[in-house]
Amino acid sequence: KWPTIWLHYKQSLGDSNNAQFSLLHATINKRYTLGLFGDLSFHVHGGYFLEEPDYFIDYMHFYGNQTHVANPRTYWNRFLIMPYYALSTSQEFVELHLQHNFKGSLLGKLPLFKQLGWHLAGGFKYLKTGDNEPYQEFHVGIDNIGWKLFRMFSVDAVWNNYDTQLDLPSEGNRFGLVVGVKFDM
Repeated sequence: KWPTIWLHYKQSLGDSNNAQFSLLHATINKRYTLGLFGDLSFHVHGGYFLEEPDYFIDYMHFYGNQTHVANPRTYWNRFLIMPYYALSTSQEFVELHLQHNFKGSLLGKLPLFKQLGWHLAGGFKYLKTGDNEPYQEFHVGIDNIGWKLFRMFSVDAVWNNYDTQLDLPSEGNRFGLVVGVKFDM
């Protein structure tokens, strides 16, 4: 089956002197079931401002997270520890998200983990905006934590390439733990 492709065009409705911008962007995403090796999903999103916006509210903003709590079902298209609005842009951008859940193919070989039913999961996230250095996150964690039918938790360790070159706000961290709670049962 083919990936889902979306092409978007956004145009402001302001007059010629106020809040003019136009944005062309596209997304490609797909989830693959790999049988015994679990599930792999990817999400690519890129775009370009044909007319740059004058106001920050019209910039392209990316899904960040500073709460250290997230929904694992949305990991495939968001960053886990990137500060909100840290890399919002009025220039070209590209983001990539890879997410793999091994569904017991690795941890299921270990007796204790097999009984617990926990799954190993991991991912990589990448964002390049304008002239900025690329922002990257790597994460690995345990999914399917819970009891019987209530397996709604995960815990992920996340590392990013946060440094002074990215000029992120002081609340940015190089490492974080994210607790996932699957809200939709």
